[in-house]
Formats: sequence, structure tokens, C-alpha cells
Amino acid sequence: AVHALPDNVDLQAAVCLSNYQVAYALLHECRHPRAPASALVIGAAGGVGTALVQLAKLAGMTVIGTVSTEEKAAFAKANGADHIIYYRSEDVVARTRELTKGEGVGLVLDHVCGPEFTFYLGALGKWGTLLSYNAFAGLPEENLMAAMRNHLDICPAVRCFSFHIYDHDRDGRRALMRSVIEALGRNTIKPAISAVLKLDEVSKAHTLLEQGSALGKIIMIP
Repeated sequence: AVHALPDNVDLQAAVCLSNYQVAYALLHECRHPRAPASALVIGAAGGVGTALVQLAKLAGMTVIGTVSTEEKAAFAKANGADHIIYYRSEDVVARTRELTKGEGVGLVLDHVCGPEFTFYLGALGKWGTLLSYNAFAGLPEENLMAAMRNHLDICPAVRCFSFHIYDHDRDGRRALMRSVIEALGRNTIKPAISAVLKLDEVSKAHTLLEQGSALGKIIMIP
């Protein structure tokens, strides 16, 4: 699809809109049992993580973000995160419950999955949703249904999201894009660009990603 951009929108910022499409769908299109008042964003300094933090704040949520370094903590807070958890040195679930005065969050947004995925059920509050939108670390090792039944006191939900849901829904995807373009035009979202590299520097881009040192989006130009 072709979309017109407002005159005040920078083309490099527009490149970041793919992250905001994913974030918007996660927060607003995935039908949550109850509108979440709080969210735990795993990897809050990444490209999609940054978009999630900004859009969750726009939706009125209290946002807790996990990061690995002080630099990323400062970056996530500058983008709107209310609280930071250092996942390498802190117990994410225990800190989440501490920060929410024992109530837990309404939504956990995770792109890692892997062995720790079911662990995040413990961070949810009543009617909370654990939402997976990628699986960089593979699938959970624990029986998911058994893990959920260990938390019947909160009636947790687990959802898996893929942007392929829009493969045959052109109107839905166009509406999604219009929403984030309008937000960018109003300056209510502010894409964070970690680096602008030329195509012949693609190996450097991969290095930044593999090292986990990118803050926000890496953009490639001719």
C-alpha cells in the first residue's frame, strides 16, 4: 500500500513506523480481557520495545521496562518508562510485584519467549495477559497449560501475535498504518534512531544487533 506522509514527517522517522504498527496492534488490536492499566515491556530499549513504551504511555498505562544496562535504562526512561528493572541482576517477577504493590501488571509484552516465558505469568495481575510477539530464544520448555493452572487465582491469558494476521486483511493493515502516521504527524510518538548506516555497512548493523547495543531502530540508506 502507498500512504501519504504529512509534510512535517521526516523520512527517516517514517522508516520506524513498522515498529509502531506492531506495537499498536499489540496494545490495541489484541483483544485483552480488560483494558490494562499497566504493562511490563521486555527489552524496553529496543526498536519495538521503544514503540511499546511510547504507545502504552499514550494509552494511559504505567510502564515497567526491562533492560540490561544503565545506558539503556536512561534511554527507556527518556522514552516514557515509569520504572526500570535490570533483568540480568534483578528478579523481574519479584520486582514487578514490588513496583505494583503486589498487584501485578495487566499486560506482559515479550519477544524473547524461551525457557523463561512461563516465569512471566507470575508478574501478571488478575485477568492479565502474557503476550508473545516473537520467540528469539525458542519455545518454552515448561508445559504452558500446567504453568497457567498454577496461577488460576488470577485467570491469566496467553496470546501469540504475528503480523501475518494482516496478510489477507488489507483494510486492517492500512487502518493500522494510518493510525501511526497520524500519531507521528501530531508528534505524539517520537521514533528513536540508534544509527543510520549505508548498505555497505550492513555488517556493522548486524554487529550492533548481535551485541545488543542498539538503542531504538537501525536505519539503512543507499
